[in-house]
Amino acid sequence: MKRKFSLYRRVSQLLRLPLAGPVFRLYAPRRRWNQSEDGSAKMRVLIVNLMPSLGDTICYMPMVEVLASAYPDAEITWLADSGMAGLIARHPDVDRVLTVTTPPSFLQRIPTVKTYYRLYCVMRAVSALKLQHPFDVAIIPRGGVDPSFSAQAAWMLNLPRSTGYSHLIESDDIDHHYGDQLLSELIRKVTHLHEAARALHLLETSCLVPDAHQRWNIDMPVRGVRAIAESVDITALFAKAGIPRGEAFMVLSPGAGLPRKIWPAQKFRQLCAQILGSTKLLVILTGTRSEAELAAVVAEGFGNRVVNCAGKFSLAELIGLLSHATAFVGNDSGSGHIAGPLGVPTVSLHTQPRNSSPHHIHAPEHYRPIGPNVTIVQPDSFLLPCVGRCESKAVHCLDQITVGQVWAALEAALRDVRRPS
Repeated sequence: MKRKFSLYRRVSQLLRLPLAGPVFRLYAPRRRWNQSEDGSAKMRVLIVNLMPSLGDTICYMPMVEVLASAYPDAEITWLADSGMAGLIARHPDVDRVLTVTTPPSFLQRIPTVKTYYRLYCVMRAVSALKLQHPFDVAIIPRGGVDPSFSAQAAWMLNLPRSTGYSHLIESDDIDHHYGDQLLSELIRKVTHLHEAARALHLLETSCLVPDAHQRWNIDMPVRGVRAIAESVDITALFAKAGIPRGEAFMVLSPGAGLPRKIWPAQKFRQLCAQILGSTKLLVILTGTRSEAELAAVVAEGFGNRVVNCAGKFSLAELIGLLSHATAFVGNDSGSGHIAGPLGVPTVSLHTQPRNSSPHHIHAPEHYRPIGPNVTIVQPDSFLLPCVGRCESKAVHCLDQITVGQVWAALEAALRDVRRPS
């Protein structure tokens, strides 16, 4: 749907013109490499994804695993946002993680200026990288618009090949700067694939791994996430969470990054009551520190059968906890993107309704949690005035999902209950 004219949006786009590829090339420095060889014949691959998103990070892990299976001797480096670096470093197929840090600043509160501040941080971090040899290829897996300047970072490194997607494949999202002209190989054709599958498509079209989709698909678990879970001291983790060893439990995650994606706390409370009344499972509530208060509202009055662990775990510890869960229920957020790849029965609540286009960028067909046991619960249709996607600043379309719908999906998942090992 064509957006209404907005003077603010047009002015904002003009102010951000220097961020776009053609102008960026006029002033941004490029790396000068020493031409001496180190005698190594192994391929060096750089993955550039500066999105500080847990969901994106996990969606691109299968691409790493496919690359490692096709080139066992390859050296795989990941250039990432500092918030995701610790998690990526635990992946067994990633040899090195380079980071971009965005220090807190009052500039982040100023529209448009915060975008320039982010680019400044990216340029400063890339310029400071102490690399001895260039990479053979840079892969920018983010499908379409990328507000984190991944293409700009790859261009500054001055590599022989860089491959990624054009912003044109997300034509409905026009508010971001573009880096198309900064990549040597570009996919401009719309690919109605899940984000994880898009990354594999990138490997195929660049001829790096022609059979990438035969090696992995979105209904398979992710080996790297499982490896991270196995590296966690589960005994210490259970003691930290207050979970009796051997006690079966399921995990609920009532928070999300955007208010419109947060199913009401009262409905989560009703779901907790249904779970406790119909099963012998404990309920563990997880989330970030900022979501601890929301989790406390959900847990109130249930005693020790509902444990509020929001804000208590690192990302690795959360992965370890979820790997032992009987099932998971949550909003469209990072926790669901962890549970699904682990193979845990996962029920994920999405704002995009069933009668909307499956090709929309916000459709679960494009960005649901990957994994073999994932169930998506959606509202039937949009609530006006929403059309195309939910634009509300508070919970709106998602509120149509009933406790009965979620319980039915969960009950189906619990038919094949397993106890934690």
